[in-house]
Amino acid sequence: MCLLCVSVISASAWGDSVTLQYSGSTTTNMDGSNQAATLGLEAAAWSVVGDKGNNSNYPGLNKDGDIRLYYNASGSNTLTISSLTGATITSITITYNTGYENGKVLVGSSVVTGTNGTYNINSSSFVVTNGNTSNTQVRFSKIVINYTLSSAVNTTTTIDASGITNTDVYVGTAAGSLSASVTAGGSPVVGATVTWSGNNNAVATINASTGAVTLVGEGTVTFTANYAGVTNEYKASSDTYEMTVVDNTPDIYIWEETALNSLSATDVFVIVGNNSNNYAMTNDNGTSDAPDAIEVTVAGTKITSSVANNMKWNISGNATDGYTFYPNGSTTTWLYCNTTANSGSNTNMRVGTGPRKVFELSSNYLLTNDTYKDRYVSVYPDNLDWRGYVNNTTQPTTHPPNHQ
Repeated sequence: MCLLCVSVISASAWGDSVTLQYSGSTTTNMDGSNQAATLGLEAAAWSVVGDKGNNSNYPGLNKDGDIRLYYNASGSNTLTISSLTGATITSITITYNTGYENGKVLVGSSVVTGTNGTYNINSSSFVVTNGNTSNTQVRFSKIVINYTLSSAVNTTTTIDASGITNTDVYVGTAAGSLSASVTAGGSPVVGATVTWSGNNNAVATINASTGAVTLVGEGTVTFTANYAGVTNEYKASSDTYEMTVVDNTPDIYIWEETALNSLSATDVFVIVGNNSNNYAMTNDNGTSDAPDAIEVTVAGTKITSSVANNMKWNISGNATDGYTFYPNGSTTTWLYCNTTANSGSNTNMRVGTGPRKVFELSSNYLLTNDTYKDRYVSVYPDNLDWRGYVNNTTQPTTHPPNHQ
């Protein structure tokens, strides 16, 4: 014997009528979830939700087949039935138990007057509640639901972002416009319009009718084009577009040549070498390759071109004990000379956790040493990266760091 059974008293939940009815073998209460299946309806097509209002119990499901709505002066039980497929419920017929017939049916906030238990609905949803003014239950054995399926056709909304011409808030706040097309069966829907919305006004806003986008700040925003559809003709549809806004405001700092022993741990600076042109040392190639040599413009004692974040360094140490250079904002890696003990050849510099990380300034060079050779830090002109050289007779000098 099953403890909880369901039955569908109709040919199909997709037909033009279905019957809501409890056929379980136990007496229980509803629980506030969608219990369409418990009451004989297809859960993918219908929602049936019981609410206890201010009563202490949810609507009752009796093993004799009764569905019971309990009374409370401050708010009785309700049963909300909705189509999940867009069907229009044309009418319902409630089979009340004798002596418990005072049910009240609502569509939205409007009370629907019934005749012999039959009510005209003409909506996708309705509510049945206890209409008594005293402590009396409403009981019924079934609700026959008559409905019609929508004849509206599916549509597709597609966003066109070709009108977005700017996503850099530094360049300007006008970004251009998004547009959208609505089609049905591959053909345009004549007269279709969309409503625009965005989910992050701190990044960009969009005009609800024109699709014009205004930039506000850095970040990511998702815009939605929503087509509302036409009743019994075209179904609603929507599309989304994600946009990333950047802020490429140029570096406004002045980078001035500064003596190495004048730098402190809080300073941010650029290491520049001169080899006919001026090259800054990058900090982001790690242990896999030598730091790149990136050309910068130096006028007198100032860098006048932009300085990228991967050119910026911090420092620790002093003239007596030597200096260690760290990528700006981090002390977990540092500049070091990638060589083995007793190696007499030129070698590469690296950014990582290697041991040869202490440098001094010698003859206008950054200099480090191991047990075998001093090495002078400078630019390798053929490959435009930074190396450690065993002599300084042919290699270019290294400027004292340029400091913001």
